[in-house]
Amino acid sequence: MANIQFDYSTLSTSISRSELGSIIGHHVLETPYDINEETSSERSDDEGEIYVHPSPPDKYKIVYWTFGLLGIGTLLPWNFFITANDYWMYKFRSTINTSCIDNHNKTDLQAAFTSYLALSNNVPYVLFLIICTIFNNRFSKLFRVLAPLTALLLLFSIVTACVEINTDTWQMGFFTLTILIIIAVGVISAILQSGVSGIAALLPAEYMHIMVLGQAFAGILASVAQILSLIGNCDSIKSALIYFFTSDTVIFFTLISYIVIQKSEFFKYHTYSLKDATALKNVSELESREKVSILHVLNMLWPYAIAIILDFWVTIGIFPGLAVLIVPEGKGNIWNEKLYIPVACFLMFNISDFCGRIVGGWVPIPHSRRMQLLALCALRIIYFPLFMLCNLQPRYHLPVILSSDIYYISFMTMLGFTNGYFIAVAMVVGIKSVNPMLQELAGIILSTFLGAGLMIGALTSYICIKIL
Repeated sequence: MANIQFDYSTLSTSISRSELGSIIGHHVLETPYDINEETSSERSDDEGEIYVHPSPPDKYKIVYWTFGLLGIGTLLPWNFFITANDYWMYKFRSTINTSCIDNHNKTDLQAAFTSYLALSNNVPYVLFLIICTIFNNRFSKLFRVLAPLTALLLLFSIVTACVEINTDTWQMGFFTLTILIIIAVGVISAILQSGVSGIAALLPAEYMHIMVLGQAFAGILASVAQILSLIGNCDSIKSALIYFFTSDTVIFFTLISYIVIQKSEFFKYHTYSLKDATALKNVSELESREKVSILHVLNMLWPYAIAIILDFWVTIGIFPGLAVLIVPEGKGNIWNEKLYIPVACFLMFNISDFCGRIVGGWVPIPHSRRMQLLALCALRIIYFPLFMLCNLQPRYHLPVILSSDIYYISFMTMLGFTNGYFIAVAMVVGIKSVNPMLQELAGIILSTFLGAGLMIGALTSYICIKIL
C-alpha cells in the first residue's frame, strides 16, 4: 500500500491515488460531491468511474467502543497523575519530620513541583502537536497509536513502581526522574492525541464523538476516585497506588483493543483501502487535489480552529488553577473541609463537560452557522470576571461580590457544559466540513489548536491569580 508523504519544503501533502481510499472512506457519501451508489464492484465506464462495495458493518460496535476507550486512555493517566497531588506533596515533604506534611510551610521541591508539572507537560505537548501536524504521515497509522500507547504503559509502570519505594534519601533524584517522565508523557500524549484524532476523522462522525466523550469521561473517573479515597480516608500512598494501577490497566486494555480492531473489515475499509468503498465519480477532480498545503486546509477550518483556542483558553484559564482557590461559605464539616472542591469544582465540571459533549453530538451547530459558534466561544470570556468575583482566596486587589456557593456552582456547571458542547461541535462538524481527502489532516490540525488553547489558558490562569 502506498503511503501519504510530505513535501517538507512546502509543507504540503502528496497523496498517491492508491491511498485515496484511506482518506475517503464512507464519508464521501456525506459530501456534496458527485457520487452514485452501485451494488456491484464490477461496473465501470469510460468516464473514469470506480465502483466498489458499500461499507461493511462494525460488528458488535467493537471499533466504536474502542475509540471511546482510546478517548479515556489518552487522558485518564494524566488526570490521575495530577489528581495524586497529596502523593507528590508526601514524596517531596521535609525528611526531618517524615510523619506528616506541613501544608503551610512547603519545601522548595513541594512549592516548585506544580509549576514544573505544568511547564514540563504543556511545552513539549504543544511543540510535538505542531511537529505531528507537519509530519503526520511519516509513520503508519498503526505505529502512531500503538507506539505511544506502549511507551505510555512503560512510563506509568515506572511511576507505579516508585510509589512503594522509599525516595526520602534521593528526593532530588526522584524529582528529576519525575520531571523527565512528565516531559516524556507530554511528547507521547501529543503523538497519541494526533494519531487518534487523525484516524477518528476517517471514520463516521459518531466515532469522533465517542472519542471526545471518552476524554470527558476520564475526568469523571478521576474525580470519583479522588472523592472515594477522601471518604475512605485512604492515605496518599494507597490512593496513588490505586490511581496509577488503574491507569496502567486502562492503557493496557486500550492497547489490546486497538490491536484487535486492526482485523475489523469496517476499520480496514475506512482507513486502509478503496476496496469496499462506494461508487466514486470525478476521480480526475480529486486527483487535482492530491497536493494540498496545510495552510489551505487551515483556511477552510479557521473558524473551528479559533473557536477551539477560545474554548480552551477560557476553560483552562479558570479550571483548575483559578477555580480551586474557592473557599466555601460554611466550615467545620466534611463537606466544607474535604469534599467541597473535589465535588463542586472537579466533579461538577467533569460531569457538565461530559453532558455538553453528549448534547454537542445530538444537537450540533451546522457548518452554515460556524461564525455563530465562533461568537459564542468568544462570549465565554465573561467567565473570567464572574469567577474572579467569587470567594476565591487569597486575594489582594479585587472585592468579593458573589460570595454565595450557589454562584460558584452555577458558574462551574455552565463553564463545563459550554466547554464540552463547543469542543464536540468544533471537532465533529469542523472535521466533516472539509473534503473527505483532507479529514485526517483536519483532525490533526484541530488537535494542535486545542493544545495551543491549553498553553494560553495556563498562562492566563497565572495572570488572573496575580490580579486577584
